[in-house]
Amino acid sequence: MAVTPDGTRAYVTNLDGDSVLEIDTASNAVVGAPIVVGADPLGVAITRTGPAPTSPTVVTTRCP
Repeated sequence: MAVTPDGTRAYVTNLDGDSVLEIDTASNAVVGAPIVVGADPLGVAITRTGPAPTSPTVVTTRCP
């Protein structure tokens, strides 16, 4: 799991769904559709490449 620097969003890997879920931390609700990332995502990290913490780049790792 990874949380944006401003704490408003969490990103959680969904191993069975081959995706990452975006969670609104205030409501604990999934935001939008799952982000499809490919087979077996294990970890997720956020890099701050956008102009604000609300536009992160989500990076995942996968099973070999």
